[in-house]
Amino acid sequence: MRRATLTEDAVDRSLLPVRDVLALVLATDGTAFGVAHNHPTGRVEPSEPDRRATARLAAGTEAVGLRFLDHVVVTDRE
Repeated sequence: MRRATLTEDAVDRSLLPVRDVLALVLATDGTAFGVAHNHPTGRVEPSEPDRRATARLAAGTEAVGLRFLDHVVVTDRE
């Protein structure tokens, strides 16, 4: 398993560069991957931009033959 940080310090928007994600997975000979990001507000439900990013990732993985496992929202609230 490998972990990589794609973006940092964007507290008010979703930055998920699909091209960069897929390039990283392919460059490391990966076949499947998932992504996770935090919601500093504590809200565990994905936002609309989160949903759009997930859909773009799913479409991209299908095009290049990868398996997209999940897009997880992490928060410090229970």
